[in-house]
Amino acid sequence: MSSNTMAAVVSVLLATQVLAEENPYLTETASFEGPYRATVVRVIDADTIEVSVDLWPSLVQTATVRVRGIDAPETRSTCETEKALGIEAKEWVEKMYPVGEVIRIEDVEHDSLSRYVAEVKRWRSDRWLPLANELLKNDFAEVWYPGQQDVPWCLISQERAAQGQGTQP
Repeated sequence: MSSNTMAAVVSVLLATQVLAEENPYLTETASFEGPYRATVVRVIDADTIEVSVDLWPSLVQTATVRVRGIDAPETRSTCETEKALGIEAKEWVEKMYPVGEVIRIEDVEHDSLSRYVAEVKRWRSDRWLPLANELLKNDFAEVWYPGQQDVPWCLISQERAAQGQGTQP
């Protein structure tokens, strides 16, 4: 990198820092109400999906979105019963939110893991259904918000298996 290019980069970084210090809004977590029209690209796990979001005509952004207000079992857990439940939950979401499905994203915020947290909804004949509510109803998720303890999915899935419930209610 040339010294002129380096100087330009440093100038931009310093200007950005000064602007952020003068404008506290730039340093806060921004929230975008929406709704946004999005298309499912893939389901990562039951509470995280990759979508292609229509921002403006001819302006589309692909993003990873975590479903707000819930936690679902992990598909890559070392606990075999949690992993099985996580896979089942993911497969259920893949059926309800297939690749190419147009969905709605609302109340979007950026989180600390470089993804977005939002309400995710699908259309069913007469209304928008929140994915969080559907996962909770089907025992594929628990209510969870940042700052809470992790949901003990391994224990929950083992108890279900011991009671003969399997993974599906």
